[in-house]
Amino acid sequence: MPRVIALAMVCWLAALAWAGVAHAAPPPTLVLVDPPPVLLDAITTSLAPWQVHIVVVPANDAPATDLAAAHDAGFVVATRRRSLELYDRDGDTAQIRMLPTVVDEPAAAGLALAIKTWMRLGPPPSTAPPTEPAEQVDPDPVPPPPSVLPPPTPPAARPPWRLGALGALGVRMNQGAMVTGPRASIAVLGGYRWGDAIAALDVGTTTDTDASAASSWGQLELSVRAGPRLEVGPGFVRPSLGVALVRGTVVGIQPMSGRTVEDRSWYPGMVGAVEVGWTHGRWDLLGGVGATWTLTSNKVGPLRVSVDAHIEPWVAIGGGLRWP
Repeated sequence: MPRVIALAMVCWLAALAWAGVAHAAPPPTLVLVDPPPVLLDAITTSLAPWQVHIVVVPANDAPATDLAAAHDAGFVVATRRRSLELYDRDGDTAQIRMLPTVVDEPAAAGLALAIKTWMRLGPPPSTAPPTEPAEQVDPDPVPPPPSVLPPPTPPAARPPWRLGALGALGVRMNQGAMVTGPRASIAVLGGYRWGDAIAALDVGTTTDTDASAASSWGQLELSVRAGPRLEVGPGFVRPSLGVALVRGTVVGIQPMSGRTVEDRSWYPGMVGAVEVGWTHGRWDLLGGVGATWTLTSNKVGPLRVSVDAHIEPWVAIGGGLRWP
């Protein structure tokens, strides 16, 4: 008889234990979306006594409802830029908590305590089970985030050298120390880093004069100048100095014979200019002011037209193409 009673007691205790196991609520599941490592460690440690099943997924833009359904989770905590979005499936509610600028260990511990309180876990079990590592989930089960275009490729660095061709129209005053006339200029440019060198040919029309022996004066100038190219926003400023070789052409009546005579003479000079330009791609639009200082006095041919040393101011506007 005592054996029968003891056997019955054993069966009854086993039935109670089975019922308790069968009806014990499973531990909750928490999905963490892209948590900082220090925050993941703090949450794992804080929730260890409740045997919370933690699932970590990579950063994505999937709604919290989809993440909860995909992992049969009651809670979702997602890191979105500088905030934490908390979603409770049972309550179907969401909260937002701002992340501190620096998530260090004290800040992570405070956030983990707030998350534990939000999950309403109740008092911890008397005996805490060993901490389980958080489950790392491949992003495939989670709906893929919307496609994001890759960042644009930065433009290639511009080479330190450049070549160019320029053209300009303008007006030159006091040319030949006699007249003012229109000018056309063509030039080639070579530059390296911050400096440019320009070789130019300035051609002017033949202009009537008031000189007694000359009825008209024409002029051509070859010049080479160089200076710094100072970048200013989308444009540049380029002061330059150089040397010039000027050819004057005079047409007049020879007093002795009465014939029309055309004579030429070459004389040296110096040239200076300041140009302001605007750059668009490989094109340059620029305007400038400058002056040519002829250094010598001489007489042009049999007409004996005297050209004294003088300064010829000029203005011009033009543009050009530059490589690269």
